[in-house]
Amino acid sequence: NGRAFVAQDGSVIDLGTFAGGSWSAGYSINNNGQVAGYAMRQNGTFQAFLWSQSTGLAAIDGLGGVNSYAMSVNDSGQVAGSAQVASGYVHAFLSSNGTTKDLGTLGGGSSYGYGINGAGDVVGYSWTRFGDTHAFLFHDGVLYDLNALLKTQGWVLTEAYGINDIGQIVGSGWIGGEQHAFRLDPATAPVIALRTAAFDAAPADVPEPSTTMLVLLPLAGLLALRTKRFLRDGSGRQHL
Repeated sequence: NGRAFVAQDGSVIDLGTFAGGSWSAGYSINNNGQVAGYAMRQNGTFQAFLWSQSTGLAAIDGLGGVNSYAMSVNDSGQVAGSAQVASGYVHAFLSSNGTTKDLGTLGGGSSYGYGINGAGDVVGYSWTRFGDTHAFLFHDGVLYDLNALLKTQGWVLTEAYGINDIGQIVGSGWIGGEQHAFRLDPATAPVIALRTAAFDAAPADVPEPSTTMLVLLPLAGLLALRTKRFLRDGSGRQHL
């Protein structure tokens, strides 16, 4: 049975599980030592948590469904993740100050939150009403399809996994029939500029653009996807 842990100064701290549960996993840690992850409960369901030395495993409120998963935490203790809603589908969420916000979808049944930055911007991916997946950015209360912000044709950004404090986003997408990792660079820092921004795609061998340009830099090779991905039917089960 797996256990979430923190490794520090040559020792390993076992974060434990919820009462009666037999499994837990940590996915993200912030500069204050708080850990975001999820653990199994006695009834076999999965529960998102935020761990600290003072609180131990603290459950994060879900979205009305059974299972929930915390994937990333920033230094303010805000958490990005996903949780089942009452219908059984899974929606991305932002947990902040004890409140869990449903980020919705891009028109399909489910969405998944993976990364968060210091400003509380969340990235992930969502099903669309056409049955495919698109990478998204949740910023200032609005869920954006990153593909809708691209001016250059050819790219389909399918998943976003991380965002830093200057708004750079990494993920996976398709171009020329191949799946490539990408890095998306915002025009200016602060990230607020993303609200009205559009993005250009450029080959990886183009010189680094100025900070007044918006450019997508495809990286060579395929993105090593997370080994655990949620089934898209919202069941809460996992597969490799």
